[in-house]
Amino acid sequence: MPQSLLATFALVFIATSTLGLNVRHLNIQRQTYTREIHEMGSSTIIEVMEFIRARTFDRALDLGLNTSTPDNFTFNNSTEHFVKGAPCRVLSETGTRDCRYIDDFHKQEVVRPFVLGLDTVFFKVNIDVKYVDDQFEPASGRTFHKQVTISVQDVWPKTNGKPFLATPIRLSRVFSYKS
Repeated sequence: MPQSLLATFALVFIATSTLGLNVRHLNIQRQTYTREIHEMGSSTIIEVMEFIRARTFDRALDLGLNTSTPDNFTFNNSTEHFVKGAPCRVLSETGTRDCRYIDDFHKQEVVRPFVLGLDTVFFKVNIDVKYVDDQFEPASGRTFHKQVTISVQDVWPKTNGKPFLATPIRLSRVFSYKS
């Protein structure tokens, strides 16, 4: 009887140790996947920011309007500085137009693929554009500075899976114009 009790305790100990080891291994594996997806998301957010950076600051520059003051810059007289435009082709192959100005990207929401050989990871990209003052605080009107904030979150459309990133990655840049 004592030997079978000892053998039972040994089996319980080994099973518990094995389970604990497997749980730690799964946690390490999930952390590794999360880091890799964070790298892919960071790469995606920088790529999108470069798309935006390459665009003209404002429509007024192409129209030849006076830009010594920001009075002729694009502005919507509501709580939003800019009107949400149609999707840009540079952000999504299904886009309907090419955005030419920084404010054209306001309120864009697209899902961008990150191709990995035979597999693909998808990222939901949200863009917000607003005017900021000389101290880069939100402005209530037109200024020579536009702040672009991009957030990226991994999405799994085929499996409706939970994202690996606990919070979206955010990147914010201020683009300025001086005549």
